[in-house]
Amino acid sequence: MPDPGESRHKLVVLRRHGEEVGRNFDEIEKTSLIESDLGPDRQSAADVIANLRAQADEGIEHVIVNMPDVHDLRYIETFGREIIPAVAELVPA
Repeated sequence: MPDPGESRHKLVVLRRHGEEVGRNFDEIEKTSLIESDLGPDRQSAADVIANLRAQADEGIEHVIVNMPDVHDLRYIETFGREIIPAVAELVPA
């Protein structure tokens, strides 16, 4: 997970570089990569939801989720049942 403010800072740099080359910042999809580890004694669904909301608050539009132990379907089921519905409103229409 990026440190608080890290994605916001990177987007400021991206905007500046875009301006230097004449690229419209609004046409760039802003993405980040986070890890979601729902294993025992790791992250809870609430932790992941908070991380995803924090990324949206910093201006990230698309999050790629790295999920250790993805072969264990319990984690995918938790993601689909608890996390996606909780952050669905963050997705632009």
